[in-house]
Amino acid sequence: MLLGASPSAIATSNNLKWSPDVQFKLPAYNTIITFDDWIYMDSFEWDDSNATQVTFNNITMDGDTLSTWSVSVENANLTVLHLFKFANKLDFRIVAPNETTSITKVSTAGKGEAVDIFANGTRQNETSTWAYALGIVTLNMTHLSATSLEVCYNVEIFLHPPAISPTVVIGVGVIVAGGVILAYVYRRKKKQRVVRTP
Repeated sequence: MLLGASPSAIATSNNLKWSPDVQFKLPAYNTIITFDDWIYMDSFEWDDSNATQVTFNNITMDGDTLSTWSVSVENANLTVLHLFKFANKLDFRIVAPNETTSITKVSTAGKGEAVDIFANGTRQNETSTWAYALGIVTLNMTHLSATSLEVCYNVEIFLHPPAISPTVVIGVGVIVAGGVILAYVYRRKKKQRVVRTP
């Protein structure tokens, strides 16, 4: 079922369950937003009858309940894969024709600042492919195929931590071992002093 923006540009569902078959259309861009699983929400609204954005109110999919969540996508269709199921992370897929540049905007209430974005598992450069300002994440992606995106909020690293240098691991091990040895020697000397006391 395809839902387009109505003249009133708002719909209320009283927290009913919505099927993954429902598609939310943005008429201004002729693009579609879908969810990979059933969702609950109180209401949703478009920003205009010729909508460029849809906002979902009190929405839950497979993770946290969000008081508001807004999304806009231009030159691509977007499917939400996980809505904050894993920590503070939003997962979605955008599909566009090859060599097309899509523009996606996401605003999430209560999640703070976006700090990392991964496209098909690769960390993206904030200055070249994405930006965060005034609560909105904006992504500009040039497509060769479907792109799976992870938007991470508040915490710097989620599923893709940087490699830890073996030197760092060895250094930490040496420090810990040294501490244990010093503590052992200190306790032995203390016991010896106690034994020698008449």
